[in-house]
Amino acid sequence: MNNAVPRDQWRQGPAGPQGPYQAQRAVVLLEPISMDEFTFTTSTIGGSIAVTDLVHKVNVMRRYRGPVSPVITLTDTLMRTRYGERRRPHFNIVDWIRMGGDEPQQAALPAPPPSGSDSNAVPVIEAKPEPVKEEPAAAAEPAKKPRRSKSGLNRVEPLTLKEELNDELPW
Repeated sequence: MNNAVPRDQWRQGPAGPQGPYQAQRAVVLLEPISMDEFTFTTSTIGGSIAVTDLVHKVNVMRRYRGPVSPVITLTDTLMRTRYGERRRPHFNIVDWIRMGGDEPQQAALPAPPPSGSDSNAVPVIEAKPEPVKEEPAAAAEPAKKPRRSKSGLNRVEPLTLKEELNDELPW
């Protein structure tokens, strides 16, 4: 897009002339208690590194834990540049949560009736109770409650090396 703009409309940047269009990266952040949304946008190399690093970590965790979200704090860290070390943004992951809650997923709705049938008919779904299996009292384990964060959201256990490598190390 910059090539379509005449050079006299470009501005002088630290690395020479820059066109009016720049690549942007954006991360939408949610404060889970007040449900306020914030957007972090950047067009810098340091900001791009921070966003790419966060996306990579989220993708790895979702591969093992499903649809989880990070709880982050906004910090900064050092980055080497040709001008020496500079500060860049950094998303520090404090915890992982599952936003969906404890409720099981809602069952799919029944299929609509064939087009030739009565359109006002309400489909009847019969629930069949499952047989109760008797287990010895000693073998029954108490159900684990999910860990809760300070905001009341379901916390997710961190990845273990065994899970990530799909291997058990003897030491």
